[in-house]
Amino acid sequence: MIKRKSIKLIFPILIILAIILIVIWIILKNNSMPIGTPVKQNNFSAINNPGFIFSLKNSSDQYVSFKYPKFLKVVSNYKFYPPVVDEFNYSYLDIESWDLSISIYHFGSSSLQDNNAYQFRLENPSIYVPSTEVVNEQNVVIFSDQSMGGFNKIAFLVNGTYQATISLTGDDQSGQAPLQKTFDLILSNWHWKV
Repeated sequence: MIKRKSIKLIFPILIILAIILIVIWIILKNNSMPIGTPVKQNNFSAINNPGFIFSLKNSSDQYVSFKYPKFLKVVSNYKFYPPVVDEFNYSYLDIESWDLSISIYHFGSSSLQDNNAYQFRLENPSIYVPSTEVVNEQNVVIFSDQSMGGFNKIAFLVNGTYQATISLTGDDQSGQAPLQKTFDLILSNWHWKV
């Protein structure tokens, strides 16, 4: 009789142990990173991992084509209204999230003066510091936001009556260098189709 009760108790205990082992195995399997996945947290330094930054993916529409780092994940586009004709949004999580937003506009003229975001930054020089760079033989106006920590830049590009803004904000445990490299990569791989 005692043996029967022991056997009846052992069976449920074995089942519970098997379930616990399966759960532990699943947790460990899901927490392991597949090969080629950028590692986050304390083990990651984007600046020391050039494959992380320079592994590029193509993106294009009828207006533009560009390349962006593969580690940035596509975020569903939000509804937009004229003069915006298209948008691209990407994100990546590090210390803070990296947010890349690209908007394509169609204005009646080729002047940045028609762009309210550009005008607002011009009117607030204590917050937004302007600079100009030549990228692919085109002058690009870039504003750095001094009111926030981390990286916060927006580039304004013009091509006829079309304009684009490329905005990258975020922070990285390696500093601002990975974000600056990403920003530079997108600008240097930018091509108008219109």
